[in-house]
Amino acid sequence: MTDSSGMIVLLEYSGDNPTGKFYLDKSFRGFWSDSNDEKMTNVNLRETYPSGSYRFEGNALSAILPWKVEMADSPAASVDAFWLDINKDDASENIQSEINRRMVRFAVGDSAYFDNCCADMPKAFQYLRNKEFGAFMQMSDSNAVEDSTLQGYAYNTSLEVESQVLYNDRHLLGLGYYTYYYSGGAMACTIFDT
Repeated sequence: MTDSSGMIVLLEYSGDNPTGKFYLDKSFRGFWSDSNDEKMTNVNLRETYPSGSYRFEGNALSAILPWKVEMADSPAASVDAFWLDINKDDASENIQSEINRRMVRFAVGDSAYFDNCCADMPKAFQYLRNKEFGAFMQMSDSNAVEDSTLQGYAYNTSLEVESQVLYNDRHLLGLGYYTYYYSGGAMACTIFDT
């Protein structure tokens, strides 16, 4: 949250008990105060990286499509992608290219076709969005009935893909990939790959 001056406020807890607050500007510099505002100290929060590790930047894209825009609380399909780009100052072009290829292959599957149409994650996201939205509309329309009181046969659906760094030290890098898919009803599916 932010305070009235625009400072970022992070709350510190020990278990369920508040122990302090961080007041930070956009560069994460500021001060810490205990829960009673009796003690203060300057802070500068910054990331540290061991020698031989790589820095990454997080990226996210999200899209949502209601089944019937005119219907209140309409069922909808959502697609979310969270992925990592390796810092270009830390890695050679070959490593950058390989990381990008693995991110795309994880998101859309292992096919030579995707090398052409989904050269990077934003393009892969567009592919996923179009595919999932198309399937959602087809499924919802085929389940719909003429009586508008029974339009609950259309379900919310959700697709989420996410990448994580599992190991990053001494030029050894381990990546993990999660896919969560919910297609309506009582069950969902989560897949983890490394």
